[in-house]
Amino acid sequence: MMLTNLEARLRGKALTDVVLTGFVDHDDAPAQFHSVLHFLYFELDALLLEMATLGDSGRMQLHFVDAPRFVASEEDMIPAITSIRQQVIRDTESDNRLAKLQLWDVSDAQDELTCAAARLELANGQKIFVDPSYHFGIVLGGSEQQEIWEQNWRALRDSQVEILLNE
Repeated sequence: MMLTNLEARLRGKALTDVVLTGFVDHDDAPAQFHSVLHFLYFELDALLLEMATLGDSGRMQLHFVDAPRFVASEEDMIPAITSIRQQVIRDTESDNRLAKLQLWDVSDAQDELTCAAARLELANGQKIFVDPSYHFGIVLGGSEQQEIWEQNWRALRDSQVEILLNE
């Protein structure tokens, strides 16, 4: 995916949901949802933007998908998804249009868009930082998570690309 394609597809879109995939182990009592933090999905109106970690590299790939993907699991585990909208979106009823997307250490080669971190800024002022450097997958947060990432990745702090999405 090219940066220009990403910008064109995100322009004017609102963040409507944030989804995690995982599985339910029905042998647990009560049944328990186990999230797989290597994939995170941002629902932007009718689009689904997947952010997927690239191993333990501290990088992630961004691309649009038709549906969330699930990792192979044991036979007795049922694939499942869960919305974390209420935990991530500060005000689910206000203007959640994307105003800006920032990507750090972007690589846009061979139709593959990867980066070391991302921040979504909404028209209502909320900032959502996406950090793929956690050993177990992606961590979401606000400015505090961005500060932690910047402390750990000092050389990449100034390597950002800013995409303005206001119409």
